[in-house]
Order: sequence, then C-alpha cells, then structure tokens
Amino acid sequence: MINKLKQNSRYIFSSALTELMDLKSKITMSDAKVGSINKEIAELTKQSLVLNRLRTKGYMDSAIFMQKTNEINQQLDLLKRNRRRLLESDADDELISDCRLLMELLDQEPPYLTQFDETLCQSIVNQITVTEQDKLIFCLIGGFAYTEQLPKEVFGR
Repeated sequence: MINKLKQNSRYIFSSALTELMDLKSKITMSDAKVGSINKEIAELTKQSLVLNRLRTKGYMDSAIFMQKTNEINQQLDLLKRNRRRLLESDADDELISDCRLLMELLDQEPPYLTQFDETLCQSIVNQITVTEQDKLIFCLIGGFAYTEQLPKEVFGR
C-alpha cells in the first residue's frame, strides 16, 4: 500500500491539494475583509489609470503625476500585503497542511520500499479497518482513505 502511494502520490495528492486550495481560496474570497481589500485595490487601480490618462493628454504636470502615482503605489503595496497575509493564514488549515505533510513523507527516499517502514506507516496511517477477510481500508492523515485488496496467496486460496 505504501509503495503504491509513494509511486502515485504526485497524481493523487497534488490534485487533491490543488482542489483544497481552490476551495479554500473561494471561501476566503467571500470573506468580507478580503472583499473589502479587493474593492480598495480596484479603486486605487482605477485612480492610477485616470492619472495616466491625464498625464498622457497633458493635463497633469510630471512632478504631480509622479507624486500621486507613488502615493497610490504605496497604498496598493500595503493592501496587497494585507490581502496576502489574510489569504496565507486561511490557506494553512489542517486539511491542506496534512495533505502537504503526506506528500512530503511519501516523497522521501527511497522511492520504493523493499521492507516495511514502521515509522513511515505510523506517520501517515491513522487507522486500519478490515472490511472483509481480504480487504483493508487505510485511513490516512488528512482524512484520506485507501482500500487495499490483499492477494489471494495471503490466505492460501
């Protein structure tokens, strides 16, 4: 089971991580604080465009244009940093962290195990459930579940 996960972890968990991050991003974007910051950024961007048009048409002096543009850029930088901080703090929830940890643990050397690695197994598996005589469900960190069908040779059939 661990070898199968090691060989396919990038396919399985990277897409799951992407989906989790997208979902978290959508949830966060609806957050009032982030929405408010996005509105302020949009407004400052519009102001910057208006200044550029005024400067291009010759209605604004270069010195005044540079001063106003610098003020807007400073405000934009501050707002973008605040937005990034809010998004990053929300993005590191437990599921996403567990998924990243699972990927890191499975990506460690060696790429293929020739013997049982108890430490790795204990690190990634929360619970093993026997559902049938030849079927096991491995509950991994992060809520992931993996079903493994045991070969018939195990039972001498």
